Amino acid sequence: MFNIDLSREFQDALLDAQSWPRNAIIKTIGTYPKTLAKLQSRLGDIKQELFEDCPSEWEVPIRDLDAGSETTVDKCNVHDQARLLEWFGLAYTAKVGNVPMDSVVAAKKDPKCRFICIYGRHSRSKLKLSREMFACIMAFHQVMPAFLDFVSVFGQRSEPTDLRFSAFREQVVLSVVNGNLEIQQRFKALTDKNARPQDKSFGMPEECFRSSLSAHLMYCHWSAEDWRWHISWLERAVDKESIMPVLGPSGLGHAHKTYTPQDIQDLQIWEEKAR
Repeated sequence: MFNIDLSREFQDALLDAQSWPRNAIIKTIGTYPKTLAKLQSRLGDIKQELFEDCPSEWEVPIRDLDAGSETTVDKCNVHDQARLLEWFGLAYTAKVGNVPMDSVVAAKKDPKCRFICIYGRHSRSKLKLSREMFACIMAFHQVMPAFLDFVSVFGQRSEPTDLRFSAFREQVVLSVVNGNLEIQQRFKALTDKNARPQDKSFGMPEECFRSSLSAHLMYCHWSAEDWRWHISWLERAVDKESIMPVLGPSGLGHAHKTYTPQDIQDLQIWEEKAR
């Protein structure tokens, strides 16, 4: 087994992985120290409702394409931090003898394409991994700090909140955190043994670019599905609650309903969802 030397800066980021996104290596306008410190603090504030506490619930499906092995796809469902580090090929060495500080080495090369599915049962449930596993994934792949905007809408709560956001700034990266395994299943179908070769080929640079576009296009199709019917359903729900006072008969002997402040609040909630 061979070891791959990592830069000291990257080693420090991995050794301090739990401080993500404060340990971001790539510096941009949006990665000032104070900004990163605020993002790290926000992640700490929501960790109890965002990450699963029970180890038996942890599961992170990973699919590596063109990883240099005999198979086209290497895959694994990771259930703990130790297995995650093993899959990434990372080994940590404590400072001893002539080694002045802790160090990290990599025992294998990264694949040309890696798909990591971070998911929960639905968008209002906890994500099925620990805070430590999440930070390790983010630090190892140096995920842009703005990705936290997407993750923040998940977590255990009674009602969905904070759904209007945009995390596309200097970098344009399509990252998906899903409320179930649907995206993982779609990517699996896109890259399995019966899939089109042009969707999973990573030999030449142009093949890598084309295959990455196929994955992004899959995400785009998924995100646009069923919106027309969802909006129609919301409109019908609003009409059902508001049609009686607007068009209903009001004469003596006709059926009627006495509206309360709670009814008005419910209607406002439905209208807000339909916007």
